[in-house]
Amino acid sequence: MEKFFAELIRSPAELGAAVCGPVLRVSIGRRILEILSPQGVLRKYTVSTGRAPPSCREGSFGTPSGWHAVVEKYGDGLAEGAVLIGRRPTGKFFWEYGDWQKRSYVTTRILRLRGLEEGRNVGIGPDGHSCDSYGRHIYIHGNCPGGMAGTGGCIALRTRDMAELYDLCSVGTAVFIDL
Repeated sequence: MEKFFAELIRSPAELGAAVCGPVLRVSIGRRILEILSPQGVLRKYTVSTGRAPPSCREGSFGTPSGWHAVVEKYGDGLAEGAVLIGRRPTGKFFWEYGDWQKRSYVTTRILRLRGLEEGRNVGIGPDGHSCDSYGRHIYIHGNCPGGMAGTGGCIALRTRDMAELYDLCSVGTAVFIDL
């Protein structure tokens, strides 16, 4: 596992990202997020991803692929299930919204991602359209329990899992999203 981990973290370092701590690997197809370290898989979570097929293109509602880094964290100290809109707590919990079973809310915590691959998930893609994950507001965030419906491109975890993941990650954590 140590050799695999060394190979895994070489890519973000070559892209100019400082790698600190574990690496997150998200499999869109398997709907799994793993926390990897040289010792192996530390944690594994079930996730929901974009309601559309994977895509780095702005407006696609697909989850972008490739290397990213956690660049901002929101929700320190919020209770599980607290709703955030515009990265700010609303002061309500998801169950206080009458439509929570039909709508996917951002809850508990947010890890905001920035793409690291120019032309793939940052900047302008080869087709001339924006492919910027940061500009698209791509997050790893909590979601309503049982509300694991597709997102607008984000990676969503159950509220309790998100609170745990948030505490295990820091700004600079590398994230690899594969198909």
